[in-house]
Amino acid sequence: MARTMLDIKSIAKNQLRDYDAHDPGAALGRLGVKLDLDEGYRIQSLVCGLRQNRGEVTVGYKVGCNSPMPRRQLGISHSVYGRLYASEAWRSGVTLASDSFSSLAVEGELAVKLATDLRAGDSAREAIESVFCVIELHNFLFHGEPTVGELTASNAMHAGFVFAGESSRRLHPETENLQIVVDGETVASASGPELSDTVIESLTWLSKELDSVGLDLKAGDTVLCGTVAPLLSVPSVCEVGVSTNHYGNVQCSFSKESDLDFISRQS
Repeated sequence: MARTMLDIKSIAKNQLRDYDAHDPGAALGRLGVKLDLDEGYRIQSLVCGLRQNRGEVTVGYKVGCNSPMPRRQLGISHSVYGRLYASEAWRSGVTLASDSFSSLAVEGELAVKLATDLRAGDSAREAIESVFCVIELHNFLFHGEPTVGELTASNAMHAGFVFAGESSRRLHPETENLQIVVDGETVASASGPELSDTVIESLTWLSKELDSVGLDLKAGDTVLCGTVAPLLSVPSVCEVGVSTNHYGNVQCSFSKESDLDFISRQS
């Protein structure tokens, strides 16, 4: 039996409403429909338009599910992308209110800022202006078994990122090292050329994927390039750090009530 045609615009409005209420994907759960990849991206794009219409600014993209570890965790077999927003980018040292997230989880990874536009077929390496480490924040929540449609509709679970103040002008594949620390304990690490390989592979994949839907990467864009380490659920009160030997160090804290003014996601 054919599925009833979905009202994608209505779903997108509900997605944003639920996200603002720190209950991401609730309406999708009630809808009880398994979205496909195209529907998920259409919803993500419409939510982006709604956020821009109320004054929010996009600053780039994130790539997710681009290595075996997160694919195994989520049961997703290929990469996905999501949008980044200026209102959800914080400098290292910030304290954030944990109750502004849902099922908070983090990833430690490398990100880049682009020096030039990057189109399909261009050299990803030559387009990089700087490389720096980030803590990516996630609403690690699915309403039922994880599906690629819900993942993309939820902006690939992205809930913001904290970025290092230091960076490198180039990749250092032979001597790279990244450690993720929660409350003083190293909980995951990665080293060697796999880190820089992930950066180049993610940028190359993303430029082709965006080109296929009439989008492209612009000079000045930030791209979170995914992780080879696991997605880590963290306590509601904790300190998280990511340290690297070439790309700076980044730290943030979570508490029930932020020591700093938390940037509202609502207009």
